[in-house]
Amino acid sequence: MKSNDILNAIEFVDEGFIEKSMPSVKKKSKKVIVLKTVAAVLAVVMVLNVFARIISYDPPGSVYPQYNPNSPLTLYISPMAIAVPEYPEMAKFGESDYYESRREHYGQYEGYSDGLDGFFQKSTVQILSGKEAKNRVYSPVSLYLALGMLAETTDGNSRKQILDLLGYNSIEELRTQAHAVWNLNFCDDGLSKSLLASSMWLDKDLPYNEATLKSLADNYYSSSFSGEMGSDEYDKVLQDWLNHNTGNLLTDYTDTSKFDPETVLGLFTTVYFEAQWSSPFSEKNNTTEVFHAQQGDIEHEFMNKTYQDIYYWEENFSAARLYFSESGSMWFFLPDENVSVDKILNNEEIFTIISEPYEYENRKYTQINLSVPKFDVSSGTDLTGDIKALGVTDVFDMRKADFSILSGDNSEIYLSRANQNSRVKIDETGCVAASYTELILNAGSAMPEDEEIDFTLDRPFIFVITGYSGMPLFVGVVETP
Repeated sequence: MKSNDILNAIEFVDEGFIEKSMPSVKKKSKKVIVLKTVAAVLAVVMVLNVFARIISYDPPGSVYPQYNPNSPLTLYISPMAIAVPEYPEMAKFGESDYYESRREHYGQYEGYSDGLDGFFQKSTVQILSGKEAKNRVYSPVSLYLALGMLAETTDGNSRKQILDLLGYNSIEELRTQAHAVWNLNFCDDGLSKSLLASSMWLDKDLPYNEATLKSLADNYYSSSFSGEMGSDEYDKVLQDWLNHNTGNLLTDYTDTSKFDPETVLGLFTTVYFEAQWSSPFSEKNNTTEVFHAQQGDIEHEFMNKTYQDIYYWEENFSAARLYFSESGSMWFFLPDENVSVDKILNNEEIFTIISEPYEYENRKYTQINLSVPKFDVSSGTDLTGDIKALGVTDVFDMRKADFSILSGDNSEIYLSRANQNSRVKIDETGCVAASYTELILNAGSAMPEDEEIDFTLDRPFIFVITGYSGMPLFVGVVETP
């Protein structure tokens, strides 16, 4: 944007918006040590100039489009939104250019998702294994994008630790691949829904590095919001955004997502997935069977079907998958009798099968008699210990964390909270799943720490949901359906 364009734009900015965007003259405790205030015009210029490829903010009083809370692929817009992203357009299923549109969209990013298997495997093993015998769900893609956004706000060794975990030599490589990952998993075709949404939540009284905000917007399709940290009003907008982008599947968790008065920035990523089986189950074939949970046997409703497909086996486990219509797949990995879920979670062959299903040696095309329990599983996970165990430690330590890219000042900013909440449920028609990851940056003076195969999933098992690209959107363990 040219300087004359900025000056012309300033003439039409609502005075109330300028007042809300202006850094407060009154200093906040603890935060003022971290960031310098700037003039009002610079704040307005930052807002107008930072978002190069997204829909601009309308002043307060504008009429905002209504959205259906059960349709998370529509954009959530609030008077506190500074800007919202513009999602790619995709032809709807049944339209004449449907397949051409899909090829055009996904084809331009082909190959850019390569090399992520290492992070997906390491993080899945770390986060899902070694836990108590309860259902747990994890979204590798959501954490990947959240860590990518975090890397944009860091520098020095703090950034290097994140890049090393994700497998990159530079932030430029990460930006390119993160943008591709988002697009490879985007789908809004009227048949299935898959959206990776991102957002950054700013304190209205503090300025931020505009290049950092622009990179988050350009590469992560990030919405941005500005409000008073710790206020009920700002917390409500955050919770509404989370519920909207997760299809109201995680309301038990979103109620606890709030900002502290000392919060400097909040980074959130969500994944929403909804698809129908390519061949639905028939409810009349459902049976009541025994599921052998660790806590004891229980009776539960199972869905049953017979179909032809590839069956996989390896020492200690076997595997099969179901397909979604014009979308990805759902894999099921069943441990052998008396073999724990944790033992096969640590087997890298699981990820080899997912990434190379048609090259895997131990496979055969056969008739599969599948029996799977209907389930609705969810979990909330504190990722702090897991992220540290994966090698990203400096960002949690106020003395070592380097967030100078974000603030221009390296003192007293640290990652105070890292959580992920997820839910997956399946029935006769298909699957719906949602997850969100939250990374909260605070400022302060203290740091918190030809034969038939009977494939019956009647004991704890693992599932993996892959998107159109084949990347794992969700990985979970069903201990009790």
